[in-house]
Amino acid sequence: MLLSMNRVVGYLIPGFFLAALLVSCAKEYSNENGKVSLPGTTAVFSLKNNSGNCEFSLVHGTYFAGVATKDSNFLELAVIVTTIGSYRLSSDTQNGFFFSDSGSFNNTGLTRIFLKASGTPILPLNTTFSITGSDSATCTFTVNVTDNNTWQFNQGMNFYHGFVDTAYAYDTTIASVPFTILYLAGTVPTGDSLFTIGLAFPGIGNISPGTYSSHTNAQFAFFDANSSFIFEADPTTTTVETSVTIVSYDATTKMLAGQFSGNAKGSSGPVNISGGKFNARLK
Repeated sequence: MLLSMNRVVGYLIPGFFLAALLVSCAKEYSNENGKVSLPGTTAVFSLKNNSGNCEFSLVHGTYFAGVATKDSNFLELAVIVTTIGSYRLSSDTQNGFFFSDSGSFNNTGLTRIFLKASGTPILPLNTTFSITGSDSATCTFTVNVTDNNTWQFNQGMNFYHGFVDTAYAYDTTIASVPFTILYLAGTVPTGDSLFTIGLAFPGIGNISPGTYSSHTNAQFAFFDANSSFIFEADPTTTTVETSVTIVSYDATTKMLAGQFSGNAKGSSGPVNISGGKFNARLK
């Protein structure tokens, strides 16, 4: 084995997206970063109640740094309508993305609208947005943006996936030759299995895009809760070969993306590994 493996006990449970229905009749228009009146009667509405408190808001979806937002990323927002008509509402832009919606209010009173997220979050941090109703009353909401630290692969009909809990690189010397060692590890959502990828890059401080073989300087393993191998491929398993590809690495952000596939040693012989992917920010 290239590296000694320590079972990672921490894990994250992937979030589930909440479905929501638009309770007021609305027509979608193009999303633009700014609040602009639509032709015709313009609605009058507020994000605050008579006590001056912001009404209900709920952020839906999971937000990853470096990953474009999608349909499951949106803001559910309660507004108080005093004059029916058309509206276009947008938050400010923060950390590379924003929320917006347009349509029409056909009834006065309390209703909910759904603002779609647009853009790509840049940094993994709690991001606070401001949004203003037609009465100029402003409210804020916060979105938790996290690193896109995930892994997945298929073995036959089985699909395995989870979050990368550990990701780092360090310099060392093997047989008087300098290497940069990369190590990634993460559990499945149930926490009873551990995924690992290891690579040895020639040179100091060198993480280079390219394809690497388990016959030489790559390692893939999947362990059970007792730290016993379920699947493995490394320089000691010469009858199987898994290829690991570093697709990209940004030395500034330390974001890494890769793929892997091939054959690995299983309990009853070689098994096929396909569709392997991983994304991680090195610590």
